[in-house]
Amino acid sequence: MKTSRHQKLAQCKRHRERRREQVARRRRRIERRLRPRTWRAQPKPMYTASNMQYEHSDRVRGLGSGGIGAMHRLAQHTGLVEAIDRHVRVLKPGPKGPTQEVIAAVVDMKRRNPTWGCPRIAQQIALAFAIAITKDVVRRILAVRYRPAPRPDSDGPSWLTVLGHTKDSLWSLDLFRCESAILRTHWVLVVMDQCTRRIVGFGVHRGVVDGMGLCRMFNRATRGQSSPKYLSSDHDPLYRFHQWQANLRILDVQEIKTVPYVPLSHPFVERLIGTIRRECLDRTLFWTAADLEMKLLDFQRYYNGVSYCPTSLCA
Repeated sequence: MKTSRHQKLAQCKRHRERRREQVARRRRRIERRLRPRTWRAQPKPMYTASNMQYEHSDRVRGLGSGGIGAMHRLAQHTGLVEAIDRHVRVLKPGPKGPTQEVIAAVVDMKRRNPTWGCPRIAQQIALAFAIAITKDVVRRILAVRYRPAPRPDSDGPSWLTVLGHTKDSLWSLDLFRCESAILRTHWVLVVMDQCTRRIVGFGVHRGVVDGMGLCRMFNRATRGQSSPKYLSSDHDPLYRFHQWQANLRILDVQEIKTVPYVPLSHPFVERLIGTIRRECLDRTLFWTAADLEMKLLDFQRYYNGVSYCPTSLCA
């Protein structure tokens, strides 16, 4: 027989009432637990063995408040803890690291073959010693134990540092891309002095950069400045345009190329670009190339004035 509509409504009402009673009961229980209590001084321990309740089934469990603590104290007094620690290894030790012979072999192999990587060293060690060793273990060993020996001709500063510490002799430049508030691509050419770490200037160009655009950006970035003797740049194909090469010949500037695919060989201008992105472009919006150039000039005055330029170099 099908239940009528009134019976369904009555069942739903009873179900809601039961649910409401359960929620109210849980709320009262939580409030009772959170109620602040002030405990008086107790003449004897609050948690004693009399608080334990035992349930005998497949295993024995100590329930109730203070039961586990009382069982632990009982195990300590009877010497059960020492017996368990002596006969049962509850906390198993972790895997043992490589032996001293393997560590010495890895370090010696890396010292004799500096160009070998971690996978090849792990393969050679596994073949020689018949042990299982991974490239991650080799990497951890080399990170702690291996220090590359200095080359005999590596003492002293590099040629780039020597040129950079000569005033007004070496400038560095690089390009980076940014987008406006309306998602228009703009290219920025930043030029900095290696000696003073000052920003020489910025050149802004909207859209695709070609040889004429690169020369225009460089001339705008260096306006009002005397030309350097050397100009450091990376291996971007833009610097191979004949307009750019002719511009350098007219200015009597010798171009110095960095190491290919190694950003660390161009460290100061790369770090400067990161600073410009973090401190300026990531915090402001621009609309046009003129707006971007105005904000970059404000950042140039701030950077060269008091913020990042060292006083010992900028004096």
